[in-house]
Amino acid sequence: MIIVTTDTYMLITTVAVSIIALFTDLRSRRIPNALTLPVITLGLAYHLVIGGPPMLLQSAEGMMLGLGLFMIPYFMGGMGAGDAKLMGALGALAGPWAIANIALFTALAGGIYALGIIIMRRESKHYIMGGLASLWVLAATRNLSLISMPRKEAMPRLCYAVAIASGTVFYMVLALSGHNMIF
Repeated sequence: MIIVTTDTYMLITTVAVSIIALFTDLRSRRIPNALTLPVITLGLAYHLVIGGPPMLLQSAEGMMLGLGLFMIPYFMGGMGAGDAKLMGALGALAGPWAIANIALFTALAGGIYALGIIIMRRESKHYIMGGLASLWVLAATRNLSLISMPRKEAMPRLCYAVAIASGTVFYMVLALSGHNMIF
């Protein structure tokens, strides 16, 4: 039996926001501020009302952790700012412990998603051959030398909200079923 609490409502809201972002990202390849900024405000205000300044602080910590973890790939050119702001918004709703778990599950889902895209593309043989050639050089020389094979076109940009929504849903299912989390 699942007991519904205010935390449960926040988890459900977190999942709903991630799914809205997923459809927005797939449709327009953007996650708009019109989604993320009101959610940040909602998360901070909600936690202030239900728990006062201590809960507001936890919500702000979740927002900063989610934003901070995903700003690194943004600055490296690996994802868009909307993805980072979405993680900040989810952190404001879910708090620091939940967003740490969501970020971990999102990273795992993102790796699987990217691998699936590479395998599905015709040019995947170039990446596989480059990886195998690198392993051959490592075995022969005991020096790691990444060998890149020529490719026809650059890798496609991923709609990373797919990974974010997947990680969020996976976390919610585990949390609502009473499983212990990693963080």
